[in-house]
Amino acid sequence: MEELKPCPFCGGRAEMMMAITPVSIHANSPAVLVRCAGCYAEIHKIINPYTDYTSLERKAKELAEKWNRRCEQ
Repeated sequence: MEELKPCPFCGGRAEMMMAITPVSIHANSPAVLVRCAGCYAEIHKIINPYTDYTSLERKAKELAEKWNRRCEQ
């Protein structure tokens, strides 16, 4: 798995985890998320088991790439 950069907001340690969405149109669907251990900023991808055929590893890789993306200055 790709190494996660520190949080872009507070510089805290980021961690990737799996979760089950509690409430939304996709309630009880699996999700992959990256969350900062310091300020709890997060990004996530909900996996719809009926229409999403991408592997979990691929979703995790895509999410890590998004988390690690920084704007050019």
